[in-house]
Amino acid sequence: MKTIKILIPLFFLILSSSSCNDDYLDQEFYGEKKDENFWKSKTDIEQAINGAVKYLDVSYGYYSLHFLLMEDATTDYFIGGASNAGQYHNFSEWRTSYPTTFSWAIWSPMWQSIYYSNLVLERLDRIPNLTETDKNRYEGQARFFRALNYYVAQNNFGGVPIVTSADDTRKEIPQNSREEVRKLIESDLIAAANLLPTRADVKTEGQLSRPSKQAALGLLARLYINWESRADRWQKTSDACDALINEPSGLGLEAPYSRIFALENENNKEIVYGLEHSNASNQTGVFLLNTFFYTPKDIDVPTASLIGWGDWKVSRDVFYNNLDSKFDDADERKKQLYISYKTKSGATKNIPFSFPATALVKKYPLDPNNLNNPTASNDQPIIRYADIVLMKAEAQNHLGNLGDAIALVNQIRTRAGLGDLTSQHTNSQVNLNTYIYHERRREFFCEGLGRTDMIRFGTFLPWIATWPNTAGVNSKYLLFPFDGLSIDQNRALKQNPGYLN
Repeated sequence: MKTIKILIPLFFLILSSSSCNDDYLDQEFYGEKKDENFWKSKTDIEQAINGAVKYLDVSYGYYSLHFLLMEDATTDYFIGGASNAGQYHNFSEWRTSYPTTFSWAIWSPMWQSIYYSNLVLERLDRIPNLTETDKNRYEGQARFFRALNYYVAQNNFGGVPIVTSADDTRKEIPQNSREEVRKLIESDLIAAANLLPTRADVKTEGQLSRPSKQAALGLLARLYINWESRADRWQKTSDACDALINEPSGLGLEAPYSRIFALENENNKEIVYGLEHSNASNQTGVFLLNTFFYTPKDIDVPTASLIGWGDWKVSRDVFYNNLDSKFDDADERKKQLYISYKTKSGATKNIPFSFPATALVKKYPLDPNNLNNPTASNDQPIIRYADIVLMKAEAQNHLGNLGDAIALVNQIRTRAGLGDLTSQHTNSQVNLNTYIYHERRREFFCEGLGRTDMIRFGTFLPWIATWPNTAGVNSKYLLFPFDGLSIDQNRALKQNPGYLN
């Protein structure tokens, strides 16, 4: 089907001519009807919600690829140059016009998803015979998707324009402050948590990409924990985590660790919110990470796509040699990295120890039906239960409740096959906070949380100061620049401080 015949303001149409997006613009997630003839049934509202999901997960967009580049490629544990990863890793020659992927892969799909979320919120009352339960669910879903898009926007770019109407036709829309954007996200997520069904109900329905009450609470906790200007951030974080943990929802820690990502165990109890991918139908997005992680050509069992586009690896120095971050030999999570492998001939071969020394990632299982395909069907976790546990531990530590924090961290260590924390990590609030930081790195490497965690724990700017193209500890790198095309399309958008035009 072709797209619905609705006039969309120019601000929402900053699209690239790249073929990467073409397949998504023709999907059957909305009808070929005029606006006044569209909002007649639950099917129409479902198709509009599908639009919000699709643009959130557009091919080569933020949640199919760039979440890892922006969050993990900027950390000290990521090594690789394919798919512009090198640009994210050292900000080489970054100006408002580079990298252009910000426009077509992140900025434009984000506004399209927000547009569909706003459509649902504004047109919901037109649908006849909706039950109160259905109305609440659709409103909650639309508020969640709008909040998720704005969370990504403010987390990466700071203050951005707030648009809450699909009928807003302004071509120049001034940006709001980051605080104002965060308040909108908070309001939407609190409302969504009160409107949405539980994770257990959503799982029963088999719709992983649709949010639940727990998804809203998990994103709310993530908002609070990174809201550095709030005096009550730690209590708010803990409260949001408690609300998620204490209500029966079927959620918990999946064991062993590798089962979280197993293809045969998708939609498991660890996944608070995730995006469902189906390479066969191509209706709910695609998984691209295995295309870019490196796998040796002579390996017995490939751990990434054999198409050979990428060379993404992680630093062996960080996870094998660093006294704080390195994995214990008994840690189950260490099995997701390898520095040697079995060849097709049965021999054991070591990964060359070069500079920088690397380890290869096998966290995301390779779909056996897609060995030579750039896309795969792996579902993608966005919020995991382990993140909720560790966010609450971090908050409780900052609130001075070290005993509660330690007990929570020990849950993660137990699942990893380790014993309880020792006194060297628990004898002070500072030491425990440092330990939680490194525990998060071991738990969530290459899951799109690295840069934000480094910023929150104060290690990001010192790391950037070591880069060859930066002028010491420069706070401008806490935000990304707006793409030049985005600024051209909305002249009211002001470039973030420190970046050249």
